[in-house]
Amino acid sequence: GDALGGRTAGAEYGTRLRTALDRLRRGGTARPWLLVVDGADDPEAIRDLLPEGPGHVLVTSRDRDWAHHLGRLFDVPTFSREESVAFVARRAPRLSAADADQLAEAVGDFPLVLDQVAGWLAGTRTSVAEYLARLESAAASGDVALSADFPQTFHSAWTLLLDRLRETGTAALDLLRLCTRFAPGRIPAHVLRDMPAERVPPELRGLLGDARGWEAAAEELRRYSVVLLAPDGNGEADGDGHGETEGHGQPDTFYVHRMVHRIARAGVPADVAERLGATVRTALAAADPEAPSATADWPRYAELVPHLTHAGAPEDTGEDVQRLVLNCLRYTYLSGDLEAGRELGREAFAAWERLLGPEHPRLLDLTHHYANVLRALGEYTATERMDWAAVEHLSGAGRSSGERYPRALGGLAADLRGLGRYAEAYELSVRVADTYRALLGARASQTLNADNNIAATLCLLGDYEGARALNERTLAARRALHGPAHPWTLFSGLSHALHLRLLGRYEEARGLLTESAAAHARHLGPEHLQTLRAEQNLALCRAALGETEEAGAALASVATRAARYYGERHPLTLLFRDSLACHLREHGDLTEAGALAEAVAAAYSRAFGPAHPFTAGARTNVALVAYRRGDTVAGLALAEAARADLEAAVGPAHPWTL
Repeated sequence: GDALGGRTAGAEYGTRLRTALDRLRRGGTARPWLLVVDGADDPEAIRDLLPEGPGHVLVTSRDRDWAHHLGRLFDVPTFSREESVAFVARRAPRLSAADADQLAEAVGDFPLVLDQVAGWLAGTRTSVAEYLARLESAAASGDVALSADFPQTFHSAWTLLLDRLRETGTAALDLLRLCTRFAPGRIPAHVLRDMPAERVPPELRGLLGDARGWEAAAEELRRYSVVLLAPDGNGEADGDGHGETEGHGQPDTFYVHRMVHRIARAGVPADVAERLGATVRTALAAADPEAPSATADWPRYAELVPHLTHAGAPEDTGEDVQRLVLNCLRYTYLSGDLEAGRELGREAFAAWERLLGPEHPRLLDLTHHYANVLRALGEYTATERMDWAAVEHLSGAGRSSGERYPRALGGLAADLRGLGRYAEAYELSVRVADTYRALLGARASQTLNADNNIAATLCLLGDYEGARALNERTLAARRALHGPAHPWTLFSGLSHALHLRLLGRYEEARGLLTESAAAHARHLGPEHLQTLRAEQNLALCRAALGETEEAGAALASVATRAARYYGERHPLTLLFRDSLACHLREHGDLTEAGALAEAVAAAYSRAFGPAHPFTAGARTNVALVAYRRGDTVAGLALAEAARADLEAAVGPAHPWTL
């Protein structure tokens, strides 16, 4: 209206539209025109006001009923991250690219919110970190400052919409509030629908127990774009934004934007939030396949894990919910989703220790699974402390006769292996295996796990033939018990090929590793730690057989992927980089090999200390690079120091020392 000569600032939306419409109808512009009708959420109220003529009309709205009034409907995506950073740079030039990236991440690359918060930050000296802390605490109160050129804050717009839902759709409001007990983003709605009828609270039976009621509530939320519906389970709606699950017409997966989620969640009264949270926890527990080691069930666990903390599962004392937490923690360890496991384990451990007490059997179960995750991340000192505490408690009178005691001893043995204390680990591992054999029999899964750990320790002690013989028997038993695709069977197969490689049987090992790498990728995924280990060992076999170019490319690939997915400091990232440095030393660039070898040695020293066998081994590689460069004096000195450290760590007869 203002652009066409009318004075409409501050006027009601319909007045502004009518002024512009009148100007266009009276020929107020001779040029072609495009009319943008922004935020038109009631099609019936303005449908007849839209102008005709040689121009175009673009309507933005949260109401998808416009599809019945206009020719084409387009979903407007959020910015890409690159677009967000560029936009913030223009809107708030004082912010760095890192600040812009952090801001974009916090608001989900949502253009309107980016414009508002970047505009506000441009006129203040407040840091992005300070603003985001304020946003987190004040999003629901409307106290967050936004740019003045928007007549209505994002929060206010959603507050009005929530008020409307309260007036027109109690079921839709209940469904939205249920969604806020999940994490933002993808929400597996099917867990609510699939919950056993007897577990559904009476006040929600009309929503969760009636297909038509569910569809109507979901459709109302979808119509206002409070949620997107994604029946394919991948978090994306179909082309027109409608989502219907084949066969029963009910939406399967919702997508709730994080800012919408944050505002809606904060607006739920505390007593209602607790009741709905209990319902969601019940639904999540009912959806537990109770088979975290079955790779076929990993997609279901991947759906559940992100929502446990938001639903309050770590604080729940119900046995079914606590069993879900344990199973999900086990899944994160086996699947390699280690950072998610670290977060879940940390929250659950703090809560259960407070709620159950330090000696509760279920807390001991949690300690076992949490320690597995931390150990897989290389945090051996922390896990040794946790496992020692469990062993000391279970050593008490009447507490060492069950399975928890050898399980805790096995965890402690694994910690000692990680810390480089191989002789101690071997003695403890044999004790664990003997205990399980007496308790459960020679073919029990726990006994086979213990035998596997003995073989792993023998390998670290340099007894490659002893490790091979024991692991070969374990592999056969695991195949018979679990089948060929189970993660533990795959691990035993990988270990068998590793032992053959260490024994110099490269052709045999290469054939087995070719199959193993493919099987790992197929069953566990191409970026799983075991898959990367299989590829690394295959590359080392190929290098030994003269296929140097292919081996080098494969070693570089696994090192890069391990760093990307598991971090620069992960033990396997360091191992893969050390292998790559050795390869470069013999077949590549000595300068690059030296820089990489020195970086690995320094990282090992920081992570595990200067006396750890891996640190000494990495320093040996540094010495060999120096020798290959022609600096024989420095190389010899470094090698002598590394040899002395290895002799102290693993003995003078160990293959690493020799």
